Amino acid sequence: MMLNEQLSIEEIYEQSIETNVENGILHPRLIRWWNESNKNDKPVESGSIAQQRYKTCKSCEDFKNAVKLCNVCKCFMPLKTQFFKSKCPRGKWV
Repeated sequence: MMLNEQLSIEEIYEQSIETNVENGILHPRLIRWWNESNKNDKPVESGSIAQQRYKTCKSCEDFKNAVKLCNVCKCFMPLKTQFFKSKCPRGKWV
C-alpha cells in the first residue's frame, strides 16, 4: 500500500469517528479501547451528551481541530466526550 493510500484510509477513519460523535453515535471501536484502559468508566447513556460535549470542544480556543486534541489535557476529544466520568479541564462540560 502506498503512503497516499494509507493516509486516505486514516483520514476516512478519523472522519468516521468525528461524524459518529457529531451525530450522537458512540463509536464501538473507541468504546472497546477505552473500556480496556478505564475499567471503572462507562459510555454516556445518550449520544446527545457526547454530541453536545464535542460541539463545546470544537468551539473552544484550546481545541486543535487538525488532530482533534485538547491543548490543555492532551486528550483525543472524540473519545473523551463519550464517557461518563470524563470532564473538561476548563469546566466547560462535565
